[in-house]
Amino acid sequence: KSFSDQVISLLFSADGRTAVAAAESTVYVWETATGKTIAEIRLEIQKAEAKSGSGESRAGVTDVGFSLGEEWLAIAWRERPESGQTIGVWHTATGRRLATLAKDVANVAFSPDGTSMATDSKDGVRVELWPPQRLVQEACSRLGRDFTEQERKMYFAEEKYQPTCRDLLVPVDSP
Repeated sequence: KSFSDQVISLLFSADGRTAVAAAESTVYVWETATGKTIAEIRLEIQKAEAKSGSGESRAGVTDVGFSLGEEWLAIAWRERPESGQTIGVWHTATGRRLATLAKDVANVAFSPDGTSMATDSKDGVRVELWPPQRLVQEACSRLGRDFTEQERKMYFAEEKYQPTCRDLLVPVDSP
């Protein structure tokens, strides 16, 4: 693969079938065997203010991490040079964002068993764990309703339907 942007970070899935290249404002996901692009995730950053090597923090992608099975991709990025980093989680196969989870963090990593995600604070004094239920709660709070049947199939695969976002309305296309 070749990219028009400078690549900042590279990541392979555990099985080597999927690769990720993170550039300043775009994260590229592709199949390693075929070179086929799976997803191209664009982030909004203030490029004009990014100054690498000047002692200032640069805007753009700073870290990426896969969940076990590579279903989810966590991305850390800085929207402006002076801002803290933001963490978001995307569905790897579709490139759709599930949630923006945290601000003012430095790094992101999934646990080896893929059941939790950890972030650390930019000042290096706080590590926060994000178990799956917390990720779902965060998504529900941002969505403001329950997942539709189509969204459940996309994000929760073949799990039997059950209300995910308790106490929120279920959209019309759900059972």
